[in-house]
Amino acid sequence: MLATAERCPDLEASESFLRLQTRIRDRRELYNDQIYRYNTRISQVPGNMIAPLFGWKLREFFVADASDTVRPDTDLRTT
Repeated sequence: MLATAERCPDLEASESFLRLQTRIRDRRELYNDQIYRYNTRISQVPGNMIAPLFGWKLREFFVADASDTVRPDTDLRTT
């Protein structure tokens, strides 16, 4: 019984992290979808005539850099 209770916080933490990852992924997809729609609208008539007047420019999609996948050093031991 004690071993089961000790593993519970790890399980809760991993579930919370998975929910966070899912939420971040969903928001990234929503952002990229909105950028796609925006870029399409200002590229078509009449948006392509109005966009330069207001300074609207094509936007880039969110893409994580390869360097963002490198894990940071989290060693807290002092030497």
